[in-house]
Amino acid sequence: MKTTIQYDRKERAYRVLDAETGEVLSQHPQGPEGRYQAERAVIASDAPHVLPLADNLAHQYPEAVSRAHKAALLVARGAVRPNGATDVYYVASETDLPTVYLVDLPKGTCGCEDFYQGRQGEPHGAPNVDGRLVCKHVLAASFFLSQRATENRKILWPDFGDGLD
Repeated sequence: MKTTIQYDRKERAYRVLDAETGEVLSQHPQGPEGRYQAERAVIASDAPHVLPLADNLAHQYPEAVSRAHKAALLVARGAVRPNGATDVYYVASETDLPTVYLVDLPKGTCGCEDFYQGRQGEPHGAPNVDGRLVCKHVLAASFFLSQRATENRKILWPDFGDGLD
């Protein structure tokens, strides 16, 4: 299911809608926490495998909380696409819609400003997690790859109650 978030000014609330039918799936209060909860509902609906990955990363590396959440949202919104090379992806910018970044997972690189600032050692740049810089685009590509691997495993090894899922 594809979902979308709509802010209702009259109700002062965020609504998560089924993108096809317009049905309200959940409603969340205004403000940053309400927006965050609405975005989590979108991730849980559109990319359920990604939410625990983002939560686990955020728990282990508090400096990556915001980037992990935004990366999961990028995956849920379909902003990650393979470019044809092994483990190399195009990831759309969250803030500048026509901009797309090339993420090379084997090299651990991204073309975004956050990644560049992290490489320069600037305090607000991408943090270093286990020896790798992780901007939201690198995380989104990693989450996407993990999600695809899980989907492929389900196709190759259906759930027969053998604990593979």
